[in-house]
Amino acid sequence: MSDARNIPEYLKNEEFNQEELVGVFKGDVQINENTDDTGNQIIDMNTNDLVNNVSILSQSKTEYSSDKIEQSYETNFSELLNEGELKENIMIEDDIKQLSEDQQKRESVLENQLDELSKVLERESQKNIKIQEDAEQNYKAMKSVIVEQRIKNGEGTSESDFKDAFPFLPKKSSDSKDDTSFNPSPYAIDPT
Repeated sequence: MSDARNIPEYLKNEEFNQEELVGVFKGDVQINENTDDTGNQIIDMNTNDLVNNVSILSQSKTEYSSDKIEQSYETNFSELLNEGELKENIMIEDDIKQLSEDQQKRESVLENQLDELSKVLERESQKNIKIQEDAEQNYKAMKSVIVEQRIKNGEGTSESDFKDAFPFLPKKSSDSKDDTSFNPSPYAIDPT
C-alpha cells in the first residue's frame, strides 16, 4: 500500500475497501461505470460500493492536422499586421479623448457661470429685501408724522383714533369715499 498517500481524505474516510481503491489507482482494478443511454452516471446512494461512487476520467492527447485546419480557417493574424489602421485607431482614441476634455472644460465654464449667476441673484434678492424694508420704514414714519399732525389739529387723541391706511383719517370720519383698507406692507410685492 505504498500509494495510500495519494488517496484523497474523503475516500479514506468512507467505508471502501482500501486495497481495492489502491488497485484502482494502480490500474489493476477496472471500474465499469453504471451509465444510462445518454451517458449520465447512475449512482445508488444506498450502497458503499466503490464502483458506484468512483468515476474514472481518462486523459487523451489528440493530434490535429494543420492542413485540415487551414482548409477551413485562416491561421494567420492579418488584422494585426496593418499598421496604418492601428495608427488610425490611436488617432480616433486621441480625438475622443480631446472631445471628452473639451466637454469637461465647457461643463466647468458653465458650472462657474451658474455659480456666479446664483451669487448675483442672491445679491439682488438681498437688495430687494432691503428696499422693501426701507419702504415699510418710510411708510411707518410718514404715518407717524401725519397722525401726529392730525392729533395736533385736534382730530384725535391717540394713534388708535385714526385709520391704518393712507391718508390716516380719523375713524369717526363719515366720508365713505376715503374708506380704505389696511395694508401693513403697501410697497411689498405679493408672492406669485
